[in-house]
Amino acid sequence: MSSKYSTHPKRLSQILGEAHHSGFFMSNGYPSYHKIPISLDNQIQRLLALGLIISDEQKAKSFLSRFGYYRFKGYAIAFRQAISPNNPFHPNTSFEDVTALITFDRDLRLLTMEAIELIEIAVRTRINETLALNHSDAFWYFNPIHFKESSIGGFDHSEMLTKCQEEFSRSKELFANEFRRKYPQILHPPGWILIEVCSFGMWSKIYKNLKNSIDRNYISTFFGTPPQIFQQWLHALATLRNCCAHHSRIWNTKFGVKPIILNRYKAIPVGSNHPFLASPDRFSSMAMMLQHLISEIYPGYGWGEKLINLLHPLPPYRHFNMGFTANWESSGLFHR
Repeated sequence: MSSKYSTHPKRLSQILGEAHHSGFFMSNGYPSYHKIPISLDNQIQRLLALGLIISDEQKAKSFLSRFGYYRFKGYAIAFRQAISPNNPFHPNTSFEDVTALITFDRDLRLLTMEAIELIEIAVRTRINETLALNHSDAFWYFNPIHFKESSIGGFDHSEMLTKCQEEFSRSKELFANEFRRKYPQILHPPGWILIEVCSFGMWSKIYKNLKNSIDRNYISTFFGTPPQIFQQWLHALATLRNCCAHHSRIWNTKFGVKPIILNRYKAIPVGSNHPFLASPDRFSSMAMMLQHLISEIYPGYGWGEKLINLLHPLPPYRHFNMGFTANWESSGLFHR
């Protein structure tokens, strides 16, 4: 019985043939990967051999059985000596030191998602209200006149409508069920319902491809950000949101999509340097973006203060790992 995810036999044969030819597979049919699974006991022994202090091996094994050895190693790298043979742990590093960093990163993701939730809801609401009211059209997104022309490899309005309809038809929310019951002949809901079911990535694309500059400016002005930068920030926000949703490390991650720094936050003379960001591809630039948007939407909310309190117990070099300079907490931005 075939699955919708199965590959056609001829194509599968072609893929396997290419893999064998490239040396990806060994003669027995398995990938040419030489590492083998190891038991919890062996995981502990490997960590001990690298110099990690483990005072309670049973407790450590219990943690690894839930968290995963490979994921644990991703955090443990921050405690290892990069230039020494076999990269042993720095002296006196304990299992608890690594788990404390893991806990911190989880708390940072939760605080980040708190900000993203507020921003995302505001973005979706502002886009819909702007287009619906400016054009007196509850179904504004259905009209291609509001969007740039479709291009190969770019935005496709008909494809967007298909995805929107799929998202709405899959929704089990009470409001979606009630709308479908009352209006069974209408496949696409009004914009104020659509904003509750479509992904943030979709709203990022919608804003990017709005044709009318007046609409774009009206939306971005609400967030105190020029349209081109706001467009890029939405992309960066979607990337950050995905990292948090998939429980990825964010505390020392180098983000491929990094927010453009507003001139008001750059140092004098204006250039690539800024007073509290040591590295623009680290979390510090994301924090700048989140705090700016939160302070525009909810003045006095205090998200920046929460971030300062969360990072305060960390040693200065951990702040630097996140892209912050030594004096970043004194920036007026994070106290708004």
